[in-house]
Amino acid sequence: MTYFSIKTQFGVLNARNSIYLDSVTQSGNKLLFKGELSCNEDMQKTFGKRFVTYNLEFRKVCFYKCGALDHVERFYHDSESCFDLVTDSVLLKELRISKGDIQHYFLQTYDYIYEIVAESFEFLVHNGSDFIPLGLKY
Repeated sequence: MTYFSIKTQFGVLNARNSIYLDSVTQSGNKLLFKGELSCNEDMQKTFGKRFVTYNLEFRKVCFYKCGALDHVERFYHDSESCFDLVTDSVLLKELRISKGDIQHYFLQTYDYIYEIVAESFEFLVHNGSDFIPLGLKY
């Protein structure tokens, strides 16, 4: 398996305290994470705050699992990122999912680790008046 950091226009989310999670909601095949991002220096200049509210929605979710970070961390890869795209995924093979548009994602929040198999996601941050897309690239 190979892990690729998903980068924002502000860089890689790479510290344990980068992503704080307040709630996770499943509705049908959608999974919505809500919480706060700890702002790095560039984000603080843009938003004028130390923390910004985010919504991260995964769509057409086929599978996900979660574990408490302090209990399962040793079972996961050593990544410098809190949000990764996984290629050559063993999990997709185990689930017998032919890749197609389905992707394997790895998300680490302050307290939890998630593995999510989904078709797509949207990452939004609150700029004070509206939610706006967080610019992403692999």
